[in-house]
Amino acid sequence: MSTASPKDISHHALPAILLACGAYFVFSLVDTSAKYLGQFYNTSLILFIANMFGFVILAGFIMFHKGPNGFVPKSKWWLHGIRSLLMVGNSYFIVTGLKHIQLAEMYGLIFASPFIMTILSIFVLKEHVGWHRWMAIIVGFIGVLIISRPGYSEFNYGILMGVGSALMLGCNAIVLRLIGKDEYTPLFPFYAMLLIMICNAPLAITHFEVPSIPHWWLFALYGAGIAIAVGIMSRSYVIAPSTAVVAPFVYSSMIWGILLGYFIFGDIPDGPTLAGAALIITAGLYVLYRERQTHKELAAQATPDTLP
Repeated sequence: MSTASPKDISHHALPAILLACGAYFVFSLVDTSAKYLGQFYNTSLILFIANMFGFVILAGFIMFHKGPNGFVPKSKWWLHGIRSLLMVGNSYFIVTGLKHIQLAEMYGLIFASPFIMTILSIFVLKEHVGWHRWMAIIVGFIGVLIISRPGYSEFNYGILMGVGSALMLGCNAIVLRLIGKDEYTPLFPFYAMLLIMICNAPLAITHFEVPSIPHWWLFALYGAGIAIAVGIMSRSYVIAPSTAVVAPFVYSSMIWGILLGYFIFGDIPDGPTLAGAALIITAGLYVLYRERQTHKELAAQATPDTLP
């Protein structure tokens, strides 16, 4: 991978971080919808109907914005295939796992993905990851564990699903970096949703039942949310100066979960929850601070000395 210029790094780090935080907020809404719908419907049926909504929305947007040529990847079409397969596995792991364990426990497992992203970025992308970013990732993960307090007294199927999701997400981030920032952003969720629909169609037909009207709205929210979240998350990873810049902000999902729980369900966070949230916020702010310092140092080095 080529080294980005100071100007590119400065322009891309903050937008990438903001996009990632927005994506994980939408993902928290989607996960809540998935857990609720999982009480009533088969996993494949949930994934088929929800992704059908998202697929139709994306298809209409791409056709209106780019026409038929918008559906053709600019390059590396086979990477889109690999990434879509990863998303098929990830969606199944999350929806199935949430039927067996709590949302906080699932997050505690999924949030191992920044470690996987960072390690893979070193070996696959040849990116440099300094100890500052490693510390931010570790501190954020500790914060998540404090909040979720996962009490895995006995191993169950949901835990295995959570571990599988973390692996899929870690590999997905690396494939996004390989695809590159010049790809048309809506194609990232478009092909993933198409393959998720195809893979889940047989079981969805077998277990088909007509959802109630309120549940149709949740399916629509799920599908539209996935389309939006995957699109902006993908964009954040491809424009970021490095994978490790964005990786710690996956922990912001837990912050959104606390806020949604309080304002929607009236759940008041306890002491450990607030302490863990403080660590997560601190880790994220530290990454922002380090990026700003790095940008200043690189800009100073790139500016030629002038004679008095």
